[in-house]
Amino acid sequence: MTALLAIWVIVLAGFKARDLYRTRVSTYKSNETGRNIPDWKRLVVGRIPDLGSSSASFPIIEFSDYQCPYCGMADPVLVNFVSHHHGDVVVYRYDMPLQNIHPHAYVASIAANCAELQGIREPYQSLLFQHQKEFASLDWTALARQSGVSDIPAFARCLHDETPREYIQKELETSRSLNITSTPSFIINGKLTEGISEDRLEALYRDAHRNL
Repeated sequence: MTALLAIWVIVLAGFKARDLYRTRVSTYKSNETGRNIPDWKRLVVGRIPDLGSSSASFPIIEFSDYQCPYCGMADPVLVNFVSHHHGDVVVYRYDMPLQNIHPHAYVASIAANCAELQGIREPYQSLLFQHQKEFASLDWTALARQSGVSDIPAFARCLHDETPREYIQKELETSRSLNITSTPSFIINGKLTEGISEDRLEALYRDAHRNL
């Protein structure tokens, strides 16, 4: 009975988290939402996708913080959406660690980029989102090993030296130049939106294809 009760509590918490995210998506209003982003296509030129293929016709540009709980909730939504539209949807993720409210977001971005330097992108990023609550004591190197990073000593050196810091600063400068202040924020069909859901993405996808 105790085990069944524990399982029920976990399931209920999952539903509440999902509903909280959907509520935020549906009720959050901002003067920035729906703002046109001029010349947004430059943001994907020469950039390697985080999900999907660069040849896809429907790009999503995400500004994300690995310690942001709403970013963590958005990640599986994006993964599912890309899988449902295989070959036709691509996600480009910009690092936007909000260090003033998320003290471990910056080192998480460093770790994600160190993994990326070894060709491991989404597996490590996905694990970061799954382990957000453990960031204060998380072993970033153990997570790298779990994600498939092969050269662990090189990863550890990259993490210690903060090798990707200049890259992350450029990512932050990009978000500031676009006046993007919250995570997760998305540029879809050339417009800024600060929340997504499965239904919302499908509607935007249909709109984009109607205009082709």
